[in-house]
Amino acid sequence: MNTKLVEALLQTILALPEAERHWLEEKLFHQAVSLDSTIQTNKRAIDLIGFAATDQPPPTDEEVQAILENRLAERYLS
Repeated sequence: MNTKLVEALLQTILALPEAERHWLEEKLFHQAVSLDSTIQTNKRAIDLIGFAATDQPPPTDEEVQAILENRLAERYLS
């Protein structure tokens, strides 16, 4: 990490008017949320591909139910 560049950027941001800092904060937050969502989607796709590529038997109904409950908990309780 380029510490001098980060410090200069921080000083520039802190010198902005409050409304512009708030706008920048919102943009960065939405970008981070979007990136996190993309990473989670890619991870799930990779998990499914890996699951399909194995010689393991398919999950039982109980295992599928547990998987779905975990996904719902991740989605709504996180």
